[in-house]
Amino acid sequence: MSDALSRLKNRQRPKVSPRNNQVVQKSPDIQSQRHTESEDSVRSIPEVSVDISNPGHIDASNPSADTLISRHIESETSLKDLEVKRSTFRLEVGLINRLHQHCKESGISREVLIESMFEYIEANPGAMAQVMAKAEEKNAYRQQLANRKRAQAMMDKFG
Repeated sequence: MSDALSRLKNRQRPKVSPRNNQVVQKSPDIQSQRHTESEDSVRSIPEVSVDISNPGHIDASNPSADTLISRHIESETSLKDLEVKRSTFRLEVGLINRLHQHCKESGISREVLIESMFEYIEANPGAMAQVMAKAEEKNAYRQQLANRKRAQAMMDKFG
């Protein structure tokens, strides 16, 4: 055993160059960089409005609402002033899968898509009314499911 110990202690080890301890500036965040690239490309694309009541219908003759939204983005926020808040919410499985796929194909983040959709419906009262009607239906359905789930849990617990 002492033979093995002496061989380990006397073994020649490769020389390694000393570590560089200089502080290096971090590279820009990939998400932020992609966001700025997509923001630049969005500004170069002609504005188009979408009729939410007729899926698939795009009206290029009425870009006023989208123009207002793009001006809103340019005037109120710059990359330095942008403040975000982390938020987590639950979506239906089928919907979240479609949302992920759409965002992946478009090269944008889910957050940016949701922000843009909300700004669009804020600027268009007709679209807001349609979206709110659908949201109220979904909310009532989810409340009903939650109540059933609670009732089932109570029945299982207390018999």
